[in-house]
Amino acid sequence: MSDITLLDDVFADVIEQPLTNRFATYGLNRNPFPGNEEEFYGFVIGQNAAKAEFKNRLEHFVRTRVVGAVLVEADHRVGKTNFLKFYHHRLKEMYDREVRRSPGTACLPLYTNVYEYDFFFLYQQIVQNIPDSAIDQAAKSVSTAPLGTIHSDTDMSRALNKFGQLYPVMNDQERLERTNLFKRWLRGGYRSLNKDERDILNVQENVTNSPVGTRFLRDFLEILNEREILSGFILFLDEFERLVGAGISRSQKDRYLNDIRNFMSDFQAGVFFCFAITPGAYQELQRLYPAIPPRLGTRLMLREISTEAEALEFAHSYIQWFRANSGVTKVPASGSFPPLLSDDQISNIYLRLQQRFTKNVPQGHLLAALRDDAEKVVSR
Repeated sequence: MSDITLLDDVFADVIEQPLTNRFATYGLNRNPFPGNEEEFYGFVIGQNAAKAEFKNRLEHFVRTRVVGAVLVEADHRVGKTNFLKFYHHRLKEMYDREVRRSPGTACLPLYTNVYEYDFFFLYQQIVQNIPDSAIDQAAKSVSTAPLGTIHSDTDMSRALNKFGQLYPVMNDQERLERTNLFKRWLRGGYRSLNKDERDILNVQENVTNSPVGTRFLRDFLEILNEREILSGFILFLDEFERLVGAGISRSQKDRYLNDIRNFMSDFQAGVFFCFAITPGAYQELQRLYPAIPPRLGTRLMLREISTEAEALEFAHSYIQWFRANSGVTKVPASGSFPPLLSDDQISNIYLRLQQRFTKNVPQGHLLAALRDDAEKVVSR
């Protein structure tokens, strides 16, 4: 297979299908071209320049922990979500391995495309994804080495020192309950702690807004890094154009984008951002909020499909991947499966779409057309 990056265990639960399956004749157990509503992040085809730059920026962050950012830019259906979800999934697999083997170097990835109307909602998503095990390990570490003056007398240090003090005499259920209480406090919002719960946790202040939460989250991340429990966060923020769309008021945009800018400024280390946005929304940001675009990092431009050769590579990559992961093992007497779509058919699909778009073809539209034609082939 040509320029394609694979994930070995995506769809690992696929089992061998009986030959009554419509696609079995072609060595497949399903239509190899996913529909719009299907989650698929097995590979990223092409986009070599964007992949190389993303890798360079991410490697620099992992080595140095210096805050970094990249901005994936493309029109709708060119592959922004596929790009982000592929790397999020791959990094999650790496995190799951690394956190067991060498937790001090592990970076926790988070993907979202849901923003609501206030940055506090996004902040809460980040906190909610912190593993309970990281909080438990922090308390265990503090039980033998309490937090000193470097962290000052803050609610964060008081909460962890109290948890650490009690940790040796707690049973598993008590530790879990304290972990949940700590996360509820750090998450804040409508689930804020009452006075008795704050006394139990040994904190004075509830987290009622993103500036307060950001301060505590920053301190907690530095503690996790110092104790070699977690190195940082990698945040994939997809469909960022929603924050400049018509569904959110100007005052909400102002406040949300200002909070994001402050969040990025408050963290000097330990956070890597990967935004995705359309060109039109980026231009709108430049016009209305000129201070924001430079904060969004290096721009990675995704390309549409521009040649028949690229269209053929695109189609063949999907067929080959799904055939390799289909579980269909009964090979025809000829020794190979017939092509689901011939090269001429694929080229004709691409040329038809090229006339429609008058230039390059968005990947999502080619994928949908390939899916439709594949359905026609097996329905004959």
